Amino acid sequence: MAGTASVTFNNCTIQLNGNSHLFGNLYATRSLVKIYFNDCVVSSPVPTSLFNVMGPNWEGMDVEIYKVRSTFINIMVSSQSPLLEVRYKNF
Repeated sequence: MAGTASVTFNNCTIQLNGNSHLFGNLYATRSLVKIYFNDCVVSSPVPTSLFNVMGPNWEGMDVEIYKVRSTFINIMVSSQSPLLEVRYKNF
């Protein structure tokens, strides 16, 4: 996939189990993905990342995380791959 995509979570409570991730494999290159969390709580009993481990096929993909009046507990938003750029905006 190449292009732009967006995902929005509104007024939600998301509980991840153990070492799971909210997003696994978003196979895309040369793309921008925007993810919005509006009035949400995202938590995990142990520290984990929103994203699964990423391989070299992610080259050129950018992800923007917009956290609006939301709380992340034990959740990292940084990329686990040097080829994926994650921009994080907290409102």
